[in-house]
Amino acid sequence: MWSWSIASFWITWHITIIKLSALPVDIIVSKGICDVIVIGNKDDILKTYPLKEIDNITIIDPKKSDYTEKFIEELYELRKEKGMSLEEARDLIENDYMYFSCMLVYSNFSDGIVSGACHSTINTLSPALRIN
Repeated sequence: MWSWSIASFWITWHITIIKLSALPVDIIVSKGICDVIVIGNKDDILKTYPLKEIDNITIIDPKKSDYTEKFIEELYELRKEKGMSLEEARDLIENDYMYFSCMLVYSNFSDGIVSGACHSTINTLSPALRIN
């Protein structure tokens, strides 16, 4: 389960969530604390998590998103001098939700990311450090 607090946000934030627990997400959305973006396959998410506030939650699948190609190109441009290939950028954006989420923040589509419950510290922080 997650243990996190975003009650200190007094304005509307767009928070990207990697793995979720349905109850906190429904509470956050129903109270208008922030807008929520969930990353993953919509059908898998809806099968796994019974979200009551589904109409007020944005679900983005990196394999189908309109942002994917832009993020692949941006990540490649940011990391090519460090040896990243376009194919590696594509693999990271399409298959590693942290990279896709970090690119949402980097591109100002999201204000922050909630992650860590199902990811190690290195898997949570490494994408952010490599992008910026």
